Amino acid sequence: PTGSGLARIDMPPPTLDEPLEPKTAYEPYRRFHAAHQRQMETSLHSLRSQVRGQLGKCPGPLQQLATLDAAFENILGEREAMLLGKVAKLLEKGFAQAVKQHIKQQAEAHALVTTEAAHAASTAVNPGSWLMAFRQTLRTALLAELDTRLQPTLALLEAFESQTPQEQ
Repeated sequence: PTGSGLARIDMPPPTLDEPLEPKTAYEPYRRFHAAHQRQMETSLHSLRSQVRGQLGKCPGPLQQLATLDAAFENILGEREAMLLGKVAKLLEKGFAQAVKQHIKQQAEAHALVTTEAAHAASTAVNPGSWLMAFRQTLRTALLAELDTRLQPTLALLEAFESQTPQEQ
């Protein structure tokens, strides 16, 4: 097998170039987030449609559920997209705040440093910890979005499982 056919989307490498300009520094993360959102939307929409198609072949309540789910997806899809789009704005805002806080802390640390040895010790503490924390927040947001987008499909599968006779 050659795989899923989906392109691998890697997290941008952590760069700590000084001075940091929040808009410019955030751009690779914005693209990363947007690419994952598009890939999730496409893949999970296809999966949900396939599950709905299988339910549509079942008699009675499962067929009705498939029809109802399609209607809900049409009705709520635009609102879902709008709300999930706000996550990107919140992530960008959090990134900008983290950059500003980092710059402020760097300035304070440099002001306190009086010797070269003290400076080396102060910068050895892991100057990129703020960026690692943001990267983890970004991963967590994408996983939460995946979970949210999967809920309707999982519910359809659960309904199918509860309505079909189990083979012994």
